[in-house]
Amino acid sequence: MPFESFSFDPTVIIAITLAFFLGGYVKGAASFGLPLVTVPLVSFVMPVPMAIAVAMMPIVTSNIFQAWQNWSARAVLRRVWPLYVAFAITMTLTLQVMSLARPVYLAVAMAVILEIYVITQLLGFAFQVPGRRELGYLLGSGVVSGLTGGVTSFYGFPSVAVFLGMNLGRTGFSLAICTLFLVGSAVLYPGLAVIGALGTQELALSAFGIIPVLIGQILGRRFRDRISEKLFQFIVLGVLACVGIAMLVRAFASL
Repeated sequence: MPFESFSFDPTVIIAITLAFFLGGYVKGAASFGLPLVTVPLVSFVMPVPMAIAVAMMPIVTSNIFQAWQNWSARAVLRRVWPLYVAFAITMTLTLQVMSLARPVYLAVAMAVILEIYVITQLLGFAFQVPGRRELGYLLGSGVVSGLTGGVTSFYGFPSVAVFLGMNLGRTGFSLAICTLFLVGSAVLYPGLAVIGALGTQELALSAFGIIPVLIGQILGRRFRDRISEKLFQFIVLGVLACVGIAMLVRAFASL
């Protein structure tokens, strides 16, 4: 194991529980964002690769459920599958970078990805994907998402923007994005096992995280029904921006 043994300190367990709950809350309210919230918060109490591994079961479980809910739009998968292929191949090839890089550099990369995501969302970044160039956009965004996913475990951008630009519809978009996360999980977590970041300890914490994530997901869905989606997304972006800044400060302080 390349990572130091993790101590089951009660304070750390409480922190992990809250991180999973918040991630589930965001997922329930916005249909995405579980790893964007959970992994950075958990990385404050354990190394980044271990935090990514611990998030495995809650992420997979929530996305399987989301795919089941939106399976009626499965026709869109025949349209976007080239992205998944390019993404999986690229991420597989770059995953070893995670085992070679210093944790502080991974934290910086993760924080930068967070801030890029927040800025693009606040600016209302969106575009239409021309039908005649759709294949190029799918392959290109799949490669870029695979590169960022292999290094940082965050692979939503720019694929999320491309899915939006393809006008897949709300149900189709939800299925396309959760399928991307499932493909990423299928590549990422076996790779983490190979580099030694996914052991019995991580699996136990990951299984433990399913409960607070599901509770948060249920409550988040109820909260979404009470406020406008725009207001909630603004709150989520503000939280993510603060998390990213805190990670940068913490990383640079350790250099």
